Amino acid sequence: MIMSKDLRLRKFSSAMLGFLQIGVAGLASASIGIFNSHTMMPVALILAATSWIGFAILLIGKRRIHGVRYVEEKDANFLPD
Repeated sequence: MIMSKDLRLRKFSSAMLGFLQIGVAGLASASIGIFNSHTMMPVALILAATSWIGFAILLIGKRRIHGVRYVEEKDANFLPD
């Protein structure tokens, strides 16, 4: 979606990624405040949890992508037609 030739689609996907980043950051900071602790343990737990969630999303996304051609391959197009 981000590499699309359509400018509107690229703008939308950029805005959606920014929205998701701000949303996850807000949820993470709110969940740290829920612990009401004066140590760094809640920060470490939330950081670890969001990292594992991001890693799981990466693995699921990689599994769903089929037929990806890399730039190094012969006759590979950078943008789909």
